[in-house]
Amino acid sequence: MPHENINSASGTFGRVQIIWKPAGNVQHAYAEAEEGYVQVLSEDPESSAIFPGKPPEVANEAYPAGQTPGQPDSSGDQNPESSNGYPSSPCTGFAVMLDRDGINRAIRLLRRARDAAFGSDA
Repeated sequence: MPHENINSASGTFGRVQIIWKPAGNVQHAYAEAEEGYVQVLSEDPESSAIFPGKPPEVANEAYPAGQTPGQPDSSGDQNPESSNGYPSSPCTGFAVMLDRDGINRAIRLLRRARDAAFGSDA
C-alpha cells in the first residue's frame, strides 16, 4: 500500500500518515472488483495512552465475537487489565477512512484553515 508521512511541525508529537490502495479495475468471474480506499492516520508511536480493553462485538466466520485481528491476546499478561477485566492495549493513533467526497471536503477545509492561519497563496 502506498503511503506518505507528514511530520508534526513541532517535531515532538508524531505525524499524519496518508495511506491508499487503488481500486482493482479487473472484475473476477467469482468476485466483485476490489474497492480502493484512502485512510488518514494521526499517529504518535511514543504515545503513553492506553485503550481500555473491552473487545468489540464482532462476529464472522474467521473471528469469533470479541476477537479481531490485532487485538491483544487475552491469555497473555503483557498488557495490564483495565477495570472491566479485559487486557488494555496501547493507543498510538486514530485512523479514518475517507471516500471521494470526504477527501474533497478535507482538502477544502485544509485550504481554508491554511489561508486563515498563514494568508492565501498568490
